[in-house]
Amino acid sequence: DPVSCDTLVLDDDGDLIYIPYGKNEIEIDDDVQFILGWSKLTHPKAPQRVLYAKDDDLYISDMKGRNIDRLLRNFANKFLSLVAMDQAEGKIIWSDDEEINILDIRTRQETSFDLENADDITSPEIIYRDGLFVYMNDDDELCATTNGKKVTLLSKEGEDITKYDIEPGGKRILWVEDGDLYASPVREGQAKKLIRDVHIYDHGVSGSIYAIADFDQADGGDLSLLKQAGQNVRIEQDVYALIKVYYTNK
Repeated sequence: DPVSCDTLVLDDDGDLIYIPYGKNEIEIDDDVQFILGWSKLTHPKAPQRVLYAKDDDLYISDMKGRNIDRLLRNFANKFLSLVAMDQAEGKIIWSDDEEINILDIRTRQETSFDLENADDITSPEIIYRDGLFVYMNDDDELCATTNGKKVTLLSKEGEDITKYDIEPGGKRILWVEDGDLYASPVREGQAKKLIRDVHIYDHGVSGSIYAIADFDQADGGDLSLLKQAGQNVRIEQDVYALIKVYYTNK
């Protein structure tokens, strides 16, 4: 955890161990297969919880291993089609072909719906953030939906799209089409070209985007800050990569 500097470890023997910063380690459980995630999974003031697989089932526990609860049976198979784990909402989302399945950790209830015209879709083709699903349908069209009923068509040129995602905060959908970076408001609206010939991009703060464009292996590319208001500011030339840095006060 980059904020608290606490550590969660799964050792070679399958022991799941929590190490609070500056304190003694705590064994949560044994014979664990893998860790799905750990966070304040139900609301910001909730205690930390860890999700993990054991005996092919999905479990949730507090960080002391005192309150362990099985959430899902046969989770190992579902994990292969995992779409997302929404820590803010406390939801686990996976797909079964076009069917989207959602487990609410707080209520232990499962719901599902079908993505329209997406019989052959696989989980890596589905992007989820803040209640929104973005996916490529069987006609190579980029689409967005919240519940499968109302579908927004973003682009018909799916064969030319190499990447798509959702902006943190869920306000815009981004995609790279024929080498150019586009953005469209989530609540429908005109798609806008942000920059041409983009090589790589990453999200900044307050809706800003850092992008490297006009790239070649010999000289790198131009690094620009794409502000949400619309103007692009060139920062540096001959740039090869973007690296995120996280700060902590410890």
